[in-house]
Amino acid sequence: MRLRRKRARRLLAALLVAANVALLWQALGLVLPGCALWNVDPSRSAQEGHLLAPPPGTPTGERRALAVRSLGHCCVVIEQAGRTLVTDPMLAPRMAGMFDRSERAPGVEALPTKIDAILITHFHYDHFSRWTLGQMDREATLVGPRRMAELYGGQFRRTVELGPWQSAEVGLWKITAVPAWHPTGRNPSVPYDATTTTGYVIEGPGPTVCVSGDSEYREHFRQIGRRFRIDLALVNVNNHLPGPEAARAVRDVGAAVWIPLHWGGYPMFDNLLIGGQLQALRNEQLPQGLMVWLRPGGEAARFMRPAARQEPGAGRSR
Repeated sequence: MRLRRKRARRLLAALLVAANVALLWQALGLVLPGCALWNVDPSRSAQEGHLLAPPPGTPTGERRALAVRSLGHCCVVIEQAGRTLVTDPMLAPRMAGMFDRSERAPGVEALPTKIDAILITHFHYDHFSRWTLGQMDREATLVGPRRMAELYGGQFRRTVELGPWQSAEVGLWKITAVPAWHPTGRNPSVPYDATTTTGYVIEGPGPTVCVSGDSEYREHFRQIGRRFRIDLALVNVNNHLPGPEAARAVRDVGAAVWIPLHWGGYPMFDNLLIGGQLQALRNEQLPQGLMVWLRPGGEAARFMRPAARQEPGAGRSR
């Protein structure tokens, strides 16, 4: 018993030290070398041979076109044919009561008024925000892993819980939960649980999108590439999935275009987790796969599946 108490005190002390260091880092505005995240050019939204944006006003093209914009960190708004989907909406002014949102990051006023689907990948503080959910369209369908209904059920028109490889139809899209390997619960020290952390594949009339969620590099990325024809990958780049491994994940799922996420909302993540990954990302030579930076609060990038795409899994690493 004494040993357990001693270990508990040491763990609490370590957590307090880590929190204080992070707060000091944020207060001083320290930025690691190469962490010029807000100065990255996000203007390239298409490239010949990848996903091509159709001419505005094209009747058939508009239905298949996919517009993607970032609201910071892992919150992305996907719009298609008048329907809207939002991933991991965390736009609160403070995270976990300690970490302020970047002054340059958009707030809840940037959320669409009409939302069809909200996707939650897991319940860590930087991905699941009851405060943000409380500001969103109540007619939306809330999709998440196991415990979604327990934690926030009954607040939206429909709540859907999905386990690995389970699917649900929401508006234009078929949404499939895919594996993600990440500590679960509100406390990151809680062991991995495959049923309460997830990624997603979004299939519809336009490009097929893979949302990685927070995940380590594991075999499941190859499994996704074998099961689906992924056009666009939204990949969380952080200490769990650093730059080189993020590039391997893109290869495995076979994405033509990918967008790095997990930055631009809260400075502690920009400075402490991603700063050293930028050059690593730029150094990666992907045999396919245009990397597109989306500035939080900036214009949407528009994508459309090309006429010819590889077979599922064709871009996997060996």
